[in-house]
Amino acid sequence: MTAAATLPYRRRAIARETLTKTAFALLALGLLARPALAFHRTTPPVIAVTSSGDTLLPRVSTEGRQLVVALDVSGKQIYRQHRKHDFLERTGVGVVFDSTSDLSGRDTGISQIWFLSAIGFPQILTYGQGPSRRPAISSDGRVIAFESTADLTGNLQDTGVSQIFLYDADKGNLISVTDDPAGCSGASVGAVPRDISVGYACHGQGFFYHYLAGRHFQLPIDGGDTPQAVVELGGWFMVVSTTANMLGGDPTPGHQLYLLNLFKLAATPLD
Repeated sequence: MTAAATLPYRRRAIARETLTKTAFALLALGLLARPALAFHRTTPPVIAVTSSGDTLLPRVSTEGRQLVVALDVSGKQIYRQHRKHDFLERTGVGVVFDSTSDLSGRDTGISQIWFLSAIGFPQILTYGQGPSRRPAISSDGRVIAFESTADLTGNLQDTGVSQIFLYDADKGNLISVTDDPAGCSGASVGAVPRDISVGYACHGQGFFYHYLAGRHFQLPIDGGDTPQAVVELGGWFMVVSTTANMLGGDPTPGHQLYLLNLFKLAATPLD
């Protein structure tokens, strides 16, 4: 009788505790979202990161809060990633890299994309007759973007022209992001509001692709040469390396880095 009588009280207590925790969680999310919302609203459309030399390879920290670049005395960039073409996603449970080895350790001479998931078993994602290189992985480990000269969604033959591909680890499927006659390179990947974005460059211009929406966009860069467009800075920001003078004026002699605020700059939809 006593146990039966106290059961509704315990349920009410558990319900109150759950509602309290939920309220605090929503409040915390609101407080976290407010600075992020204010950040893209208050940041200028363009911020120059460098103003001299030639800087081709910007890299963003795995939490999207720091940009790393180094210049030598002549102004030429000397920074490189710790390992040549690998990237560890920020939760530390997945790593992607390119390698010419196969599962037996034999050197095939053709680089393929490898994925080491949280389970710990290495997996080869590509088997093309042309090299697949420079992978990037989303922060949740779901989406991997990279460049390849192989026709990975067709006959696997080497086309000699690099295109951008995307692998969805949850679905286990591979799609072609680009089909540009001049080729595309420099894939980066990051989360945006309600989607996942892939940044890349084709024929000296910067682009990004929204995976879930299936839409391509061209960055608002007028002229110059843009070899890199990095989306690893959250929903509204990208870093580009370009000779276009984003602050106005003639193109710069070398490639400079700029932070673009796409909340204030309109990208051009292509489809």
